[in-house]
Amino acid sequence: MRTPVRNLIAGNRMTARIVEIEVEPWYLHKLATQRGDEDTRTEVVLVLPRPAGRVLVITKPFYPPGTFRMPTGGVKPGETPEDAFRREVREETGLQSEPLLTIETMVLRCRSGDQTLDIASHLILGSPTSGCPRSNDPDEDISGYDEFDAAALRDAAERLRNLEGRWGGWGLFRAPAHLAAADFLAEEYRRGRI
Repeated sequence: MRTPVRNLIAGNRMTARIVEIEVEPWYLHKLATQRGDEDTRTEVVLVLPRPAGRVLVITKPFYPPGTFRMPTGGVKPGETPEDAFRREVREETGLQSEPLLTIETMVLRCRSGDQTLDIASHLILGSPTSGCPRSNDPDEDISGYDEFDAAALRDAAERLRNLEGRWGGWGLFRAPAHLAAADFLAEEYRRGRI
């Protein structure tokens, strides 16, 4: 389903796909409160091209073993998604990449019982990156990087969707972006663009 949503930063209207996600009450509360005054209910997902049709993914030491995901970050008040993309690339990878294309904007409609929370998620393709990534933000706690092609992103999405326990809601929240990026990369590869 597609519906117009309001971009909370720019005040623009855009068309976005709604992705319904059932989460535990505590995870919905966490999503609603974790960013405090900086909460715009808008995030960017960094699709950072690497050689051979791959994109950069990260892991953190406290993730379930073998769990990787594309870097993400919240859009701060007064920022555009493109500005947030540039800032998050610097903070999470130390690389240089400019936003080229919004692959998709989806609204992650998180539901627990009769409560819902919508978060706009902008999947932004950046210019190709090279060099070794490294975090410039000590609060990020990134412990590793890898490069995934479309098939590996689909596998990552499946792994995220099947996380259990306290990781279940987080995995369901993160999986849709990986599937959308995988579809985009597969189509670009099929057309010979990567």
